[in-house]
Formats: sequence, C-alpha cells, structure tokens
Amino acid sequence: MRMLNSHVTVHRWICLLVMVLSFVQPAEVKSKTLLTLPARMMEGVLDNGMRYILMPGETSSHNLEMRLVMRVGSLQETQRQRGCAHFLEHLAFEGTKHFPNRTMIQAFEAQGMKYGRDINAFTGFDRTIYSLSLPITSAQQRSEILQLALHSASDWLGAIDISTSHVENEKGTIIEELRSYTLPDDFYTLKIGTGRYSKRMPLGSEQEIKAVTPKALLQYYNKWYKPHNATIIIVGDVDVKEAKHLISTTLGHLPYTNKQTPPPTYPLTYSKGINYMVLTDSLQTTQKIDWIIPHVMPFTTNLHNMLERKRMAIVCSLLNNRLKESGTRCEVYDSWYLANKNHFTFSFSSTHNSTLLQSIRAASAECRRIVKQGICSIELQHLIKKQQEKIIIEKKDKTATEICDDLIDYVIFGERRIYSNQEANQLKVLLSKTTSKDIVKRLSFLLKQMRKSSLIAYNSHSDNSLSKQAIIQAWQQGQRQNMERYTFHPLHPSSPSAAIQRPEWDLKTYKIAKGAITKQNYHEKLGVTDIKLSNGIRLLLKPTNTADSTIYSAWIGRGGMADLTTLQQKRYYDAIAYVDLGGIQGLPNDTLSDIMMQKSLSMALGVDQYWHQLLASGPVCNSSSLFRLIREKIMHPGLDYPLFENLKQSEIANNGKETLLQRMMKRDINRLIDICIDSLVGNGRDKTFLMNKTDWQQLNLDTLATYYKRTFGDLRNTTIILTGGFDLTKMIPQAVAIFSEMPQQDAMPLDNRPISLPHNEVRKVFIDNDSHQKGTLYMVLPFNYHPGLRTSLCMKLMRDLLQECVIDILREKLHIVYSPYVDLFYDGYPQQRAYLQLTIDAEKNNLEKVEQTLCNIVTQFRDTAVSTANLDKMKRSFLVAKQQALSNDTPIEWKNALTLLIKNDESIADFNHYESILQQITAQEIQQMFKQHIKLNKRIVLINTDETNK
Repeated sequence: MRMLNSHVTVHRWICLLVMVLSFVQPAEVKSKTLLTLPARMMEGVLDNGMRYILMPGETSSHNLEMRLVMRVGSLQETQRQRGCAHFLEHLAFEGTKHFPNRTMIQAFEAQGMKYGRDINAFTGFDRTIYSLSLPITSAQQRSEILQLALHSASDWLGAIDISTSHVENEKGTIIEELRSYTLPDDFYTLKIGTGRYSKRMPLGSEQEIKAVTPKALLQYYNKWYKPHNATIIIVGDVDVKEAKHLISTTLGHLPYTNKQTPPPTYPLTYSKGINYMVLTDSLQTTQKIDWIIPHVMPFTTNLHNMLERKRMAIVCSLLNNRLKESGTRCEVYDSWYLANKNHFTFSFSSTHNSTLLQSIRAASAECRRIVKQGICSIELQHLIKKQQEKIIIEKKDKTATEICDDLIDYVIFGERRIYSNQEANQLKVLLSKTTSKDIVKRLSFLLKQMRKSSLIAYNSHSDNSLSKQAIIQAWQQGQRQNMERYTFHPLHPSSPSAAIQRPEWDLKTYKIAKGAITKQNYHEKLGVTDIKLSNGIRLLLKPTNTADSTIYSAWIGRGGMADLTTLQQKRYYDAIAYVDLGGIQGLPNDTLSDIMMQKSLSMALGVDQYWHQLLASGPVCNSSSLFRLIREKIMHPGLDYPLFENLKQSEIANNGKETLLQRMMKRDINRLIDICIDSLVGNGRDKTFLMNKTDWQQLNLDTLATYYKRTFGDLRNTTIILTGGFDLTKMIPQAVAIFSEMPQQDAMPLDNRPISLPHNEVRKVFIDNDSHQKGTLYMVLPFNYHPGLRTSLCMKLMRDLLQECVIDILREKLHIVYSPYVDLFYDGYPQQRAYLQLTIDAEKNNLEKVEQTLCNIVTQFRDTAVSTANLDKMKRSFLVAKQQALSNDTPIEWKNALTLLIKNDESIADFNHYESILQQITAQEIQQMFKQHIKLNKRIVLINTDETNK
C-alpha cells in the first residue's frame, strides 16, 4: 500500500474538516452576537431593577442553591469606609428587622441546614455573595424554605441592623478573622498592582476595622445595597412558576431608585517598567522565575471574544512546543487574574543561575524568531486542530453549585459559555481562519506590553540570587540572537496499529462454581447488595445512575504496618510499594500500561497502619477485564529486581543524610503538632524507627513479595466494594465468577488489641516566632469506645453540639475568636479509639481564657442534657448532609462511605436503617456519652505561640 506524505495528510484532514463545517454552518458567522444561554435558564427583572435567574435541574436533586449576588465589594468603599463591605456581610447574619439576634441562622438550621456549610457569604473586590444551600423534602416544604430564603434576602437588601452594639461586638470577631488570614500567594503584593485594588483589600486592616463606625456602614449600605445592584440566582429542584411568584411578592416591594447607575469599575493597574520581587528560601532545591505580562483580555460574551482566547492559547502552545523541543525549561501560560486582566507568564525553573539565564535567553530568542519569521501553514494547522479538539459544549451533569459559579461570572462580567453544538462548530470555523499574522500580532503585542509594564516574581534558594538587571539582560541578549528558520516536524499520523495482544489471564473464561455464594442480602433503603463468597471475600455492590458508565472498585483488607513488630516493619519496609513497581508477572510494564490505557483502566495500591487497599476503575463495558486485572495483581505480582536494587543502593548511599522533607518538617510547626497528637493518641502504636544501612542491605524483594501475597491474600478479612453505573444482574455473575476462585493465602497475624490512651493530662508548648500576636490552642479529648453506627452518630452529635456552643460563646458572645474548629477522629476496628480535637486561633493573651471557657463548656455538657429541640435540629442537619452526599449520582461518595463502614466496624444493616437509629438517640444518651468518655483530667493541651508567651 502506498503511504501518503504526512504533511499532505494533515493538510487534507484540516481542509476536509473546514469543508464539512461549512456545509452545516451559515456562510457568514456573526462573531459578535451574544452567545446563547442555557435552554433551561429563565431570566427576568423586577420593576425595581432587581434581576433574577432561575435554572431548574435536569433531574430532581432534593436541593436548591440560592445566591444573592451584590455587584459591589471593597472597591466601592470610600477612604473612610475601608473594611465596610466585608463588615456588612458579618452584620447580615447578626440581626435584621425580621430576624433579630441571629434568629435567621436559627430559622435555617431548623430546616436541617448548617451555618458555614449551607449558610455562608463572601466579600470580594467587586462582589458580595450570600450563599444558601436549601434542602428540599416536599413541594410544600420547598415553597416554605424558598420563602424563608427570599425573606432573608429582602432583609439583607434593606433591613440589616447596624446598631452601635452590633458593630462594636463584631469588631473582635473580624479582627480574629484577619489574624487567621494568609495571603493566597507569596507574591500577592507584586501581582495586585499599585491601583485601587492594592488599597481596598476586602478584609481591611486591623486599624481600619477598629475605625469602622455605624455611620460609615450606613453610608455604604444605603448607597450600594439597592435592588438594581442585586441578582437572585436559584438553581436545582426549582418550580419556575412558583419561584417567580415568590420573588415578585417577596422582593418586588423593595423601593425603586430613580438613579440606577451601575457601580463604578476600576482597572487593575501596575507601575510602568519591569517590577521585580525576590523571595529566598534555603530549603528550596529549585529556583523559579515567573515573568508576568499583565494584559487586557475580553470576557467571553460572544464568539469573537472566545476566538481571542483560543488564539492566545495557540500562542502559548506554539511557544511551549518549541521550547520543549529545544530542551528549554520554561512553561508558558495565560490565565485570568483580576478584573479584566490576564497574566501571560513565562515560568522558568532550574537549580542553577546559569541554566535559568540560558532558559530566559532561549525563550526570548524563540519569541524573536516567531515575530520575524512567522509560522508555517502546517505548524499553524496543527495548532489550530489541537484547539478545535478542545472546543466542546458545557457538560450537562454539572452540580447546582458549579452552575451557580458560572452564573455569578455571567452576572458580574457578562461571561457566557458554549451550550450548543452549532456555536461550537461556528467557533471552529472562525478558528480555522486564523493566520500566521494573527498569532504574530498577538505575540508582538505581548512583547510590547512586557517592556511597558511587567512583573518578575523570583523564588530563589540562596543569597546569591540573580539581580533584576541580570534577568533583563538575559532577555535582551535573546532578542539580539539570530536563529535559523524553524522547521516543523509533525508527528506522523498514527496508522492503525496492531491490536495489543491480550494476556492469557484476560482471556480465561470464569464460571460460577456451585456453592460460590454462601450468603446474599439486599439492603433496600440503600440499594446495596451484600454477598459472601465461599473463599471469605465479601462483595458490596451499589449501582448508581452515573452518566459516564464508570465502575469504581475498592479492595479493602485488614492488615497493615501496625500489626508488625519493629523487626518485621524493617524486614517488610515499603513492601507494597516496591512490589507494585513490578506490575504483573510475565507482562512487561509498558505492555501493561498499553493494555490499561487502551481499555481506560486505572489501578493503585496502598497500605496504612491497619488496612491495605487496591483502588481501581474503568468503563462498565470493560469491567470483566478490570476484575481480571485486580485478580492477577493480587495473585501474581511482577518483581522488578534491577529497579529494586537501584533504589535500594540509592537509599544506602543517602542513609543518615538529612532529607529536604526532614528539613522542611522541622520548620513546619503545624506538622510537628500533628505528629505529636498522633503519638499521644496511639496512631501506629508508637512503632517509630529509622532504617540504617544494615537494614537496607538486608531488604530482600522476595521477602517483600511474600509479605505482599500474604497480606492481600487474606481473603477472610477482605471486602470488595463496587459502585457505578452498572446493571446489577450482569455485574454479580461477573464479579462472583472471577473473585470466588481466588485461594486463601497463609495470612499474616493481626494485632486486634484496642489502643491504649494516656491516663493523665498532657501539656506541651510549641514555639513559633512567626506567629506574632496570634496563638493557637489545641485541646484533644481522647477515649476508647465500642464500635457501631449508633455510637458513631452519638459521637458526631457530640462534635456538632460542641462546635455550636464554642462558636456561640467564644465568637458570638466573647468575640475573641473567628473560626473555632471542633473535629472528630475515630477508628473502630481494631483501634476502638476516638478523640475530639478543638483547634482555636486567638490573640495569645486570650489563650488561657479560651482554655478555661472550653473546660466550662465540656463540664456543662457532662452535667446537663441538651434540649430535645436542639438535638432534633442537629439530627435534621445529619439527614440533609446524608441526602446531599449519597445520591444515585455519587458513586465515588458511596464507595467512600461503604469503605468507612467496613473500617469502623459498622453494620451495613444498621446503615440501612440510618434514619430510625438516628431518631432513637436521646439527649440523655448524649449526656451519658460526655460523662463516660470526656475526661478533662486526661485532656491533651498543645499551645502554639511565640517565645514571649512561653
């Protein structure tokens, strides 16, 4: 057969694509026409100027997401109003005309919602967003809760209580929030520019917060919180007709403003010239220079603007391809930063200064070559084709939260997305007309902007950092360099390759042997089938309505490193990882990778202190191959002796040397505190050790493989969980046939003793001189318990009751903290250990008061039963959380939930009756749990503060 020239083939393919598209598109594409909105979206405006957007979900989700979007933020503050935009957001939940003294939060929590999870708000430079996740249980309840949400929005827009007492009380909370805030980027002060953005930080400064007055807040509030600046977004299980009526009756009464001018917008501006900032960190092994070119990029309101973004993407791909081909360590990308500004970035990295400078020269020279020579048609068509492949319509299975985020961009910027195949094809046609001149024009513009105003963000690892002048000089040298004309070398179109030969184990036929299933149950409320096989394996199958028809598998087995003696831990050090490197016996790793790639299969193994697991996934149509792959990986792992020996010799050579990770750990106070807590509550039974050279020399791959096979071959302690979009009647025979024939191995002995906890109070102080005025108190309350779903639910109720009380007292009454956390950690089998961890950030002088308050709160729960009403409120929150997390569209969440049930020794049958078990729990039972388990004289208290407060 005569082979066509590859250049001609690519060219003809592109021409054919354009011809096909031209047949299905109008002769002339109106590129500046606004992109169409989703077909299900309904948009309207009330007489007072308020906008609303309604978007019903594809299916009933039992959930509504509502957002009140105010198109104002910190940028609209005057000099005397700094910090007011964010301050108002706080006051909105403290009290309004119809919901005084936080009764708004109480009303929502009575519906099963939770403050911080379902009730939240956010203030930015150009927006303030109030966010509500509303649970739906019936049509009547949907109407009631939506009406509550809209009444709240109505009060936010005109009836927030801005009294002197509320303002003064809230200052302490906001100052603590500010103290706990960290900048999102080490180079934030460089990237935020020099204009209004740098002078109007949404949180404000401590001085600005202390200076806020009711008068300043009222001035900001009365000017900007107007209906014409507001948009209501409702997405999910919404009845459009009902929602329109409720919006009109609840929000239509808000007064009309004669002068409905939009809030002023402000550009993100930078100083002229090249702005340079260097940060030095001796622990870093690699240096990095980001040369950033801020530039205006239009928002994607129409096809023309979409085309601009695609052409900028071609510029990035063009440079990345050429720089990669020349071996230059530089990544080029363009991304939105703030306002209408994108950051076009050359990101250079290297361990040595000389290599960094060489990369800068090479990138500069390549830019010059492109500008001088242009791009040949074949290279350009290749780049266009790659971008055309990325043009797809928005997926229909987005969550309500994701849709809300898209609609917020639409409200703030007018941004639209592609929702129809017609517009996708139109964009492909426009993109196909891109010329070399179009790309050169954009690159030339960026290089001009670089000289006009750009940023150099330099992460150095030594005091011998490159100077600003040295970096600029390297770029200038590249601009003077003459380069040969570039020759494009396209990858040859892949000819139909011979099918990968399937290994014998993937061809074997499996049949269900008589007696393979010893027990089978169906848990109707969960939709989970529970099967016990004759070899000891337990199968849990949960089919879901996933649109991508993927099956997710989790092989969960009891047995981990904590079951071993210290000698055994050294003998079997990292056994699972080293054996995993060998793939599968008799099959080269490259071939295995090809097989898995061809069938879209994935697989990963791991082991922790008490459990080992193998996670795998793939298309349902390839589930049989997936199961065979798992079986073979368990029974016949490959062993790569040369690779193992190389890795071992490397460890021997570096033994005793302090690693980068170890140096970083010494400096990470939070990590050191976590390690301390782990050791005190018995994680890993305190079997900590270091491998010496002799240990490494004695490490043997065959010995590691024996441990691997004995651990994963303990089928009597193994559960296989299968979730995803499969047909249960077809999946059960497949799984049973393949897994039931696996033989039980001589298993490793297990240590099933419960963990022993400290018998006395433990106190430690960690010094962090970077903490300044801030300190952190960790109070850990450990205890042993008998596993079971009811006990786990009781512990979770204890956690949430503590969290609510801590927030109410420390934040809302004393105003000395912002965001206290109460976490619950529990491990049912075999540890039978749990602990509540209270983490409180506060001014260091308040830490003693914080600890005493926490002790008083715990004592109160021990001495007094909570009210039935409060307990019922918490229970409703649990039901809402479960309904949202475990639906028929969440196979991964189901896999994770079933895994936790197994590891915590909780009954699937009990989980099938989750609601009734939860409702049976009484206030007296919770009080008894506090009395029995929470012992203040056995508490662990760790304090992170600076030297002056030691």
